[in-house]
Amino acid sequence: MDLLLRIAGGIVVAVLGAVTAVYEAFYANLRIGSIPLPVTILGAFAACYLLTLFAWTTVGAYWAPALAIAPWAAVMIAAVSQTAEGDWIILPDSWAGAVTVVAGMLGFAAPFLRLVRPRRKLSESTADSRPAPGGMA
Repeated sequence: MDLLLRIAGGIVVAVLGAVTAVYEAFYANLRIGSIPLPVTILGAFAACYLLTLFAWTTVGAYWAPALAIAPWAAVMIAAVSQTAEGDWIILPDSWAGAVTVVAGMLGFAAPFLRLVRPRRKLSESTADSRPAPGGMA
């Protein structure tokens, strides 16, 4: 049963990765009149950050966010590419679109920073009290 829940969680993570990318791509160029409204930047960071944490929780493996990152990246690559007809989803001259893509990538990367912990230097008192390797003094 636990394995089935992890597989289902992986499927949900992959689908959510693609769905959030579609929303981010289509709302990246949001404007009110001629004024750009860059709310998608914060939304992209938050969605990707939470999606990484959700992937770790549901799948239970450090590689689990890759299930969300792969479809997200595929959708974003398609969104910044020009179609045969010359259409764009994220406009090439849109600073908000570019920052949205970067914010999404940072959102996926930020939770991994908690895995990087500085190594503590052993104090001399603990280093001397440990036995020598192989039982040799």
